Amino acid sequence: MKASFNQSLRIDHTAVRYNATAVILASLFLFSCVHDPVSDPNQTEISFKNDVQLVLSSSCQNTGCHGASGYSEFPLVTYNDVINYGEVKAGKPDKSKIYKSILGNGEEKMPPTWNLPNDQIQIVYNWILQGARDN
Repeated sequence: MKASFNQSLRIDHTAVRYNATAVILASLFLFSCVHDPVSDPNQTEISFKNDVQLVLSSSCQNTGCHGASGYSEFPLVTYNDVINYGEVKAGKPDKSKIYKSILGNGEEKMPPTWNLPNDQIQIVYNWILQGARDN
């Protein structure tokens, strides 16, 4: 009886190693899969020139704050201005300073005395989500 008891307790080390390796590889595969945010494929592409610049010119530049001659420390006139001063992180609106500011979730709320309409906020959000292209 002693021999059969010991034999029944034997562990197949090859099977254990195989299973452990399979679990580790599966875990690495699953946790290394990172995707950028994807916008709705039916959504119209947002243009910097035709959409975003219109929002900025009507809400930020014309108020005398972020125009070419208004607030020279932080102009929002050109694409490069918006990318650099707005600290835009293409594909990541929630990590972009300009988007957090217009939501009031940044260092300071912009515009400071009123809120942008939701459709204008959505334009900026979608543009950044779509890659913040200079188009």
